Amino acid sequence: MVLVLEEEDPKSIKHVVRELKSGGLVAIPCDTVYSLSCDATDEEAVARLFEAKERPPDKPVSVAVHDPEDAMKLLEENELVRKAFELLTPGPVTVVARMREDSPIAPNVTAGRRTLGVRVPDHPFFLRVVRKLGKPIVTTSANVSGEPAPSSPDEVLEQLGDRIDVLVEGKCKYRRPSTVIEITGSRIEIIREGVVPRDDVLKTLGVTTR
Repeated sequence: MVLVLEEEDPKSIKHVVRELKSGGLVAIPCDTVYSLSCDATDEEAVARLFEAKERPPDKPVSVAVHDPEDAMKLLEENELVRKAFELLTPGPVTVVARMREDSPIAPNVTAGRRTLGVRVPDHPFFLRVVRKLGKPIVTTSANVSGEPAPSSPDEVLEQLGDRIDVLVEGKCKYRRPSTVIEITGSRIEIIREGVVPRDDVLKTLGVTTR
């Protein structure tokens, strides 16, 4: 049975964090769409998340952190990566870059790749969860792979039902997926154009794509 909580309830943070610490799956409203999340350092929890989404194991998922400094603790030092987090986050942008060798992220998050997608969402409840947990959490759309990304609690339950442990009822600001950019050295590739337009990303960072 899914535990349903309200975003406005001050006790909800505690319940969500407790579930994450115990290896559970939670569906949380984010600035973009509803996020299916778990502790990103817990390999078993991540495996369960992939199973719940029916996501192929060779397709990586992203993680969310509380602020740009936490993001840089997971990624190799790169001036453009740091600039991207400082200028584009918090916000609906996912930055994919080379992961540090000492990163605590579970290997199945990245599907064995050396790159990692990282977000700092612009959503107060979501950020409070990450800060309270003190670890990165997986953030991927709370849907069955291939189906529309949900932006309401009812849509989450319709797709995932009792595959999740906790559902937090709240609002998604944009109701669209994040823009995904991959940074390699001093070059940027737009992997997916979402909320933030491609040209806005390039203008903000002052670079060109490959």
